[in-house]
Amino acid sequence: MASQTTTFIYFDGQFWIGLVERLDDGRYSAARHIFGPEPTNAQLLIWAADGFAALRFSAGKNVGELVPPEVTNPKRLKRLAARQSRRTETSRAEDAIKTDLALRKASRQQAAASQLAQEDRFRLRRQKAKDRQRGR
Repeated sequence: MASQTTTFIYFDGQFWIGLVERLDDGRYSAARHIFGPEPTNAQLLIWAADGFAALRFSAGKNVGELVPPEVTNPKRLKRLAARQSRRTETSRAEDAIKTDLALRKASRQQAAASQLAQEDRFRLRRQKAKDRQRGR
């Protein structure tokens, strides 16, 4: 029952973005927060304390058990951390966020279609009522 959370903060050319990856009991999920202008250290601390609760993580994806790293050499750990900090988004995070966005888009489209159908039924009832009033 291991848990791991990794946060990346990077500049995508227009905005500063925080990407949070969560691996919890073999389920991978990701969330993204757009900061806008470059956040200060104080803003990052406030976001870390309060902003995590507001994040909408993607639906969890099974990736298997979390394997703890066997690396213990501090110099190697420092190199790995530097390598990961140079990395922007991971493909797994992109996939998780894209699937979550696709699911939300599909639900919005379904809601819009049902709203249109409801409006059509209402118009039809009004037209029938007018026709009955006019004696047609």
